[in-house]
Amino acid sequence: MTLKARIEVGHLAADRLEFPAPDVDIEPRALDIAATQINNNHDSVTRTWIYPAIGFDHRTAENHAKAVAEANGDAGVPEPEEGSKYYRYLFKGLGLELIVSLLLSCLGAPKTALCPCRAHRDENGSVLPYGPAPPGNPDVRIDYEDFTVLAEVTTIRDMDEDNVRAQCKSAVRHTRMALLKRGGARRVYCIMVCRLDLHDRGGLMRRHLAAAQTKLDWKRPGLAKFIALSIRETGHAGYRLHKLHCMGRANKGGALTGQDVDTILANLHGRTMTAIRGGPDLPPAWAGLELAELLEEHAKGALIDDLLKPDPEDGDSGPL
Repeated sequence: MTLKARIEVGHLAADRLEFPAPDVDIEPRALDIAATQINNNHDSVTRTWIYPAIGFDHRTAENHAKAVAEANGDAGVPEPEEGSKYYRYLFKGLGLELIVSLLLSCLGAPKTALCPCRAHRDENGSVLPYGPAPPGNPDVRIDYEDFTVLAEVTTIRDMDEDNVRAQCKSAVRHTRMALLKRGGARRVYCIMVCRLDLHDRGGLMRRHLAAAQTKLDWKRPGLAKFIALSIRETGHAGYRLHKLHCMGRANKGGALTGQDVDTILANLHGRTMTAIRGGPDLPPAWAGLELAELLEEHAKGALIDDLLKPDPEDGDSGPL
């Protein structure tokens, strides 16, 4: 069994394109390495090795982004001396959106896996992402039969109170839209990905994650579930998926199904909320290790039984 990552790109439903190219195979381990290098902030490594490894042609993307901005009379086009720095920052965010989308596409067999970034097909037929998701779109959307997984990602290096608040505010807005939209999802998991984990100084992510949960639980208890993973933890999930599903290991749990993904994410959310309520002290990379444990339990064919004990404070006993 070998997992292959494949998504759609494009923010307009009528113009969505498959990514990466058909001759580019991406396995979860490559996404682990890609996420780690994005987090390490080594620009030459990212441009030389990581972008090509995920099928992203950043050089052509820069030329196209410049041409689009100039054609639109965009006053925000950077001066030539600032252009290199501007596009490094822009594509780092786009790169993380693509990495997280590709990684989540490996979880089960989603109906659709979308990175609603700006993208077009060039004259050679190649699909070219060239800009992050425009306002009004989540960074990542993965739809299953009965639930949806969203992700809000950022590569901001020194996340402060304002940055975390803004990320959580965006997560709440997009989750609410996914739940309220006509014919929308019955249940939404929203994963916030940044450089912080739940061990961060001053409990920034813990406080804002709990506040986001409370905000949507007030009117729609149990339908929105917020999870936080650092960029490193997200990469580690790719490593674990590769180890469990791409190396010929005996896997009693079989292939991940949508129901398995639902159960795993519901348990990770439940453990997260319990840990946050239990006090401020969590070890580094706690959520990533919990997710790895849940993936291991599935691979062993073990019963993940957290949901057999409903939490009265959560308002939901798990997958419907």
